[in-house]
Amino acid sequence: MSSRRWLNLPKAGFTYCRADKLPSPERFRDTWQRVEDNAFHPDSLTIAQLFSSRARALTTSNAVRYMTIVTTDSEMEAALERGRLRVVIATIVINVVAVSLLTFAPWSDWRTGAALNIIDNCLLAGFAFARRDALLGRFLLFGLVVGFTELLADAWLVDYTRTLDYSIGGGQIIWRSPLWMPLAWEVVAVQFGYIGLR
Repeated sequence: MSSRRWLNLPKAGFTYCRADKLPSPERFRDTWQRVEDNAFHPDSLTIAQLFSSRARALTTSNAVRYMTIVTTDSEMEAALERGRLRVVIATIVINVVAVSLLTFAPWSDWRTGAALNIIDNCLLAGFAFARRDALLGRFLLFGLVVGFTELLADAWLVDYTRTLDYSIGGGQIIWRSPLWMPLAWEVVAVQFGYIGLR
């Protein structure tokens, strides 16, 4: 999460830059890493050197119009963690509410199950892609492996113990399971895996 602060370096004074002249986060992190690695002495470093040569001195008259935005790696990770938790919780809430309501719908069949799985996967995969979330991406891959492995359990329950019957729902079948079943177990694996990790 971005926090707005004045960055006060020793003996460097309150030097700052215009908010619309800020560089890319990559440039800031690289420069700040040089400070932390003592590549050059911080006494000679000002915010102007970090960002722009067009810096002005801080005064009470223009302090409102100018600021330095510092986003640390830990803050970025915390923001990503919050977003990841929200999207996982959203899939849980959507599924619980939808399944509770669909029990009263006589027309509910394999299409509703497939639709729920498409919605869940769009939320999870969309977040992982948009935020470049490697952790959630690995969970999705793990969930796919779990989902296709579960086909073995379904086949055993359908053919040998005869305690499971998917014929009521109709739709396309992959081995002895509905076509969307691996995606359903993928979502469940992501939900349990991520919340368990926390």
